[in-house]
Amino acid sequence: KSCPFLFPKNATNNRKKDVQTMTAKEMQQVENAKVESFYDTLCKELNEKDDNGYYAYPWFRSGVNYGKRLRSCSAYVLETENYYVLKSYNTIICAIEKETDVMYDFLRMVYGFTSISAQHIAKFSHDYSSSPWGCKTRYTWRRT
Repeated sequence: KSCPFLFPKNATNNRKKDVQTMTAKEMQQVENAKVESFYDTLCKELNEKDDNGYYAYPWFRSGVNYGKRLRSCSAYVLETENYYVLKSYNTIICAIEKETDVMYDFLRMVYGFTSISAQHIAKFSHDYSSSPWGCKTRYTWRRT
């Protein structure tokens, strides 16, 4: 028997759930929040203007493919001060934070899933991470 004074039957726990007790859906919701927060930060950097009022990264707003082509794919890798950004078919779908080697995959959030774009993300992770096996940490947005 457990002691009713230590573990009362109707006790409520107002603290955040421990990772060990979270459901898969709750864990995905936490991961989605990280990806959404990162995406907002990335968009702010990409929309910055220089001292003359011009966009610092004009390729973000145009349909023109700037940057380095990803292997022989129809995807391009664009580099900013803090990130490597993957643009596939005129949609920015993924980014790697240079300092931490963390990859944020927001393909499903901004477009939906396509197998070709998923292949682009796998190649991007392999080619642009600091590890030979891909990014050390990866956060992927998925519908919950």
